[in-house]
Amino acid sequence: MQRTLISETLCQALCAQLSHERYNAGVYLYLASFLQNKGLDGLAKLFLEHWDEENSHAKQIQEFLVDMNATVHMLSVGDVNEPLDTVIDIAELYLSTEKETTESLSAIKEISIEEGNCVAEEFLRKMIDQQRNEYKEALTFYDNAELTGGDWWKCKVWSDSLSR
Repeated sequence: MQRTLISETLCQALCAQLSHERYNAGVYLYLASFLQNKGLDGLAKLFLEHWDEENSHAKQIQEFLVDMNATVHMLSVGDVNEPLDTVIDIAELYLSTEKETTESLSAIKEISIEEGNCVAEEFLRKMIDQQRNEYKEALTFYDNAELTGGDWWKCKVWSDSLSR
């Protein structure tokens, strides 16, 4: 019998979150590739940075699970193939991804609170704090995308300003 410092319920939720973070990384690599194919390297760079961040989040969760002597279950990660026609489509996918992640982490934090696991609760609070900044960045991206009115030439100006 393995001795873990977290419940099986919390372990399963964190393993699902680890997969969710890996999926998010896939979303951001998908978006970066789409933007690179349009010659919008500055905007693509934002999503490549997010790709790195999401992989880092998955690693943080994996390390936490190992620290808690829990078994890490690697769940499958879904396909990423969203139809994208406008920068607003990109912004909506970005924002919904960050919103869903925030909600998921919050739900897992509630499990840790219900179980009285203050170590897991503190870890999740730190993850949520990181998430707060990412959610803010997604909102800013959405606002900027709206300002372009979906005009790809305006996106090019926006993208070029990020490349400097």
